[in-house]
Order: sequence, then structure tokens, then C-alpha cells
Amino acid sequence: MTGDRERTNRVVGAAVAVLSALALVTGCSAPPVDPPVVGRVLSLPDIPSTPRSDVVVDATRLDDLACERCRTADGSVGVEEFLYGDVAVGAVRSLAGATPLDPALRPVVLGDLVASGYHGGRWLAAGLDSIGVGPADDPATRQVLLAVGDRFLGVFADLARDAGAAANRADPESTAALTLSLAAVAGYNRGYVELALERPPPGVAPPFGALTCGDPVTCTSARFPLDDVDRWGDVGAQLAAGEGRWGNAAGLLGQLLPAAEQGGRDVWIRLLDGSNLPASGYLPLIDTSAGFLAITGLALRAALHAWATGDAASARAAYDLTAGLALWAGSYFVGLAAPPGGPLPTLDCGRLTAPGVVVP
Repeated sequence: MTGDRERTNRVVGAAVAVLSALALVTGCSAPPVDPPVVGRVLSLPDIPSTPRSDVVVDATRLDDLACERCRTADGSVGVEEFLYGDVAVGAVRSLAGATPLDPALRPVVLGDLVASGYHGGRWLAAGLDSIGVGPADDPATRQVLLAVGDRFLGVFADLARDAGAAANRADPESTAALTLSLAAVAGYNRGYVELALERPPPGVAPPFGALTCGDPVTCTSARFPLDDVDRWGDVGAQLAAGEGRWGNAAGLLGQLLPAAEQGGRDVWIRLLDGSNLPASGYLPLIDTSAGFLAITGLALRAALHAWATGDAASARAAYDLTAGLALWAGSYFVGLAAPPGGPLPTLDCGRLTAPGVVVP
């Protein structure tokens, strides 16, 4: 129980820290340590380090995925859509699968989330820095961002190495604390994303389909389609019916979610009123935040279903999704905190048919 409480505090603490960090963020970008790895279509700058030895960023695998995406999209896909959207969605689908992920594949799937998160943070930072609003030389801001990243990576490390968590990954009873943690994070994020959509910068239209919420625990994003792996789509209806443990969960969530949502709105209303947030920062912030909320909701529904029904497969998926979510978010904030300069990833589908390029 103590371990669950400590893990809960870490996740909720990370949610609060995210708010503090985004309140200060106006941009920075990061240099690679080594020259970019240039594949057939994807050029991927090096990531200085990965948080654990069992997390592998495989540039060749990502290039293979990019080639396939180029083929299916008839060459019309951009690097932002692929790396910061498609790659994250693909990894989440693997973690949420009805059957356990192949242990040999798990490190590279987690590495996909690192690449997506880290370079996604750099992309947002570079856009803000390009118009002169980046605090790249502000040590205090950088330390806040690194602290947020560290908190999220700490959650991932807890879930990945904690002996008790590892033993309980398929134990539905152990998901009670996880449910409360995810609900706090989801509620807070929903509050500020909905407010941000209501108050875009002057002359900027919120992206269509950025966020759709059908019930208190289900929000989806057009950029992060996860319907095909959502085996828990009836959770909202079960909560509303309130039978058995669903009724207990509905009572707790009925208090926690509104408070968390209001917390997100209360802080962000101060940030957005009179804010000079540029369009180049607003749209990536909406995309990333809505995607984060969609994935958090998927993990939350899995955890709720596990606790209410005793389903071990849902418990495993809830833990795996939470670990992946924490890794993605932690890498994102490390990317935001990286020093300025250096190239961003590029994707050139035209290279598939360029002279000298051999396509297998």
C-alpha cells in the first residue's frame, strides 16, 4: 500500500509540475550530440541519452516505419505528423494490445516513444525560439523543465523496475491507486486543454477534431486515433449505471475529476488571459496536449475496467500504458529543456523514388 501511495504521489506531482513548467515555457531547441542518422527517408538527430538500458531508440526501425507511412500516404506525410503523431500512436497500440508485447520488441517500442517525445519537445521549442521568445539562456526555466521530465521518467522507472509493481502488473486489485493517479492527471489536462481551445491566440483557429470528449473518462483526438485498441469503450456507460464496483469508482471520480479539471482551468486562465503565446507554439501545444489526454484516458479506462471487473489483461495494459505515457512525457520535457541549436528531424518521402535509393 505504501508503494502504491508513493507511486500515486509521483504521478500527481508530475501533473502539477507540468503546469508549472508550461507556465514558464516559451521555447528552446536542442543540438544533437552526433550527426543525424540519415535513412532512406528519415533523418533523425541523435538523442543524447536514453533513460534506461532496456529502452532502445532504433533509427533504422523508425526509418522503416517512415518508408511504409510514405507509401500508404502517397508521399504526402510530414515529419511532424509521422514522428510526433504516428509513432506515438503505433507504440501505444502495441502496449494496449490484447496480448502481451513480445519482450524482444518491448525496448524498441519504448524507444519509439522516447524519439517521439524528445523530438516533439524540440520541435515545439524550436518554433517558439525562432520568433525570439525562447528562454534558452534562462537557467531557472531549464531546471523546471528538467525537473518535470525527471518526475515523469521516475514514474516510468518505478513501474519498470519496482519488484512489487512488476509482480502486480496482472493483478487487478493493484490498479486502484493507479486509477486515482491517472484520473488526477486526465482531469487536470482536460481542464487546461478545453480552456486553451476556447481561447486561441488572435487570428488562430483551433484545429478541427483536436479534442472530443464523450463522457468524463473518454476524450479522443483526431491526431491520435486509438479506437482500434480501445477495448474499454463502455467504461463511461458502466460508471453511469453504477453497479457494483462501478458505483464506488463513479463516486470517487465524481469528486476527483471536476476538482482536477477546475484546477487546470484556474491556472491556465491566468496564463491565457493577455497571453502572447504565438500560433507557432499554440498549435503544437494543442496537438501534444490533446494526444497526451487521449492516451491518459485510454490508460485510465483500462485501469478502471481492471479494478471493477477483475480482468488481468486490462490490468497489464493499464500498467504498460502508464509506463509508456510517463516515458513519452518525460522525454518530451527533456527535449524542451535541451540547449538551443542543431537540426530537427526531417522526412523526405521523395527519396523513395530518387536515383540511387534502393527500396526493398
